[in-house]
Amino acid sequence: MSSFARNIMDLLDRIEYRRCDTGEDLEAVFRLRYEAFHAHGLLDTIVEQKLVDRLDETPNCYCFGVFMEGELVSTVRLHHLTRDIPEAPTMTVFGDRLLPRLARSETFIDPSRLAVDPKLTPAMRGLPYVTLRLAVIANTFFDATACISMIREEHTAFYNRIFGSVQVGEPRLYPPFTMPIYF
Repeated sequence: MSSFARNIMDLLDRIEYRRCDTGEDLEAVFRLRYEAFHAHGLLDTIVEQKLVDRLDETPNCYCFGVFMEGELVSTVRLHHLTRDIPEAPTMTVFGDRLLPRLARSETFIDPSRLAVDPKLTPAMRGLPYVTLRLAVIANTFFDATACISMIREEHTAFYNRIFGSVQVGEPRLYPPFTMPIYF
């Protein structure tokens, strides 16, 4: 086993996945999202220092926190898109590409708002892998056609290598973020 794989296995032994749909855990998720996105220059200053939007309240939204020793270290939000409930971040930017597929009864998992505590990132390189494991599990659980993602250009190689992702179409803007998003 490679040292990286060993690192991932060690992380899995130390973490707890928790669905965060109300209360302090959800507020901590919103703050971590803001802190991570702002620290990487992807988001202008928001007075409340929370990153939350209407899609956090849709019936097909599943927000998860990854906790290590009781502390929130990363988070991801998952949407299960179906013909009946097509709400998800991807639909706000690339709906024209997905609506015909949803009409054919295809379904999708849309992981978004992946955020890792920026203070831990250098020491915990495996946290994005451990966190995105939830998208793989959701894809299997819901028997989705595919897992789709809107990502920054510099993450395209990671998503291609790990998930076999293929870019569909040209990048587009996705406010409030400050760079084009790939799909």
